[in-house]
Amino acid sequence: LACTGETTWRGGDILSRHLWDARPAADAIVEVGAGLGLVSLAAAALELAPVIAATDGDARALEKLSRNVAGRGVAVDRLRWGDACDEARLLELAPGGFPLVLGADVCYVPDAVAPLARTCRALLAPAGRVL
Repeated sequence: LACTGETTWRGGDILSRHLWDARPAADAIVEVGAGLGLVSLAAAALELAPVIAATDGDARALEKLSRNVAGRGVAVDRLRWGDACDEARLLELAPGGFPLVLGADVCYVPDAVAPLARTCRALLAPAGRVL
């Protein structure tokens, strides 16, 4: 694999199944590190929110993600964790923040944890949840 976003991972399967079981409705949902977009596609198929955004920081993953979600009501955008400009652009879709931030199998190196946490905090609506 040239990047982690070129395959589905077990965590995405598990989170998608959780969405099926729990049906957590929200005004807007963002998936961080979406890769191929499985979790965002599950959220869209379940009609969990009127706004669903799938994000990734890798250009190769974004190409595949865009193809996979085309025509399925999922917005795609680049999101590099810790990048305030990317976060601000994404928040245009949900000005009050995202009530639900999703991510599955997204952190593979210790140095990514802090930027991921900052980004989740920046995108999260008050009283929102990160799964």
